[in-house]
Amino acid sequence: MNDLLKLVGLTLLGNLVIGGLGFAGAEESSTAEPLGWRLGAQAYTFRKFTFFEAVDKVASLGLKYIEAYPGQRISSDSEAKISHTLDDELRRKVQDKLDAAGVRLVCYGVTGGQDEADWRALFEFAKAMGIETITAEPAPGQMDFVEKLCDEFNINVAIHN
Repeated sequence: MNDLLKLVGLTLLGNLVIGGLGFAGAEESSTAEPLGWRLGAQAYTFRKFTFFEAVDKVASLGLKYIEAYPGQRISSDSEAKISHTLDDELRRKVQDKLDAAGVRLVCYGVTGGQDEADWRALFEFAKAMGIETITAEPAPGQMDFVEKLCDEFNINVAIHN
């Protein structure tokens, strides 16, 4: 559990860098990466837009990273919303849009699961989409199996307040 707390602390710091500094622009973004910083934005910043529009806005700022959140409409030509239960076709459409824009989906949240099976499905989605960190609110009784899933899938969990 101590390792999980360290991981959570580092992940929270990383999310601050990814989310909190997300409006630096192209010039600053290009100079940040040699320093080991990856600047991006949380799609919730653009919650009045579709996910595809949010991706375009992130790319127009010269940023390369985004955190998706559950419930955001994917595109104007579909009622489908971002979710860890997306079918393969919608996952491909999301990934194709990200690839075309030069933006990587590195975080997903705020989310969670009701039970271990729910959490496993969430981690499987994250792995398939290349997500490195899930921002979540696990119940205290879920921490042990969430930690095991972190290890199994090599995916971080950042604890949302």
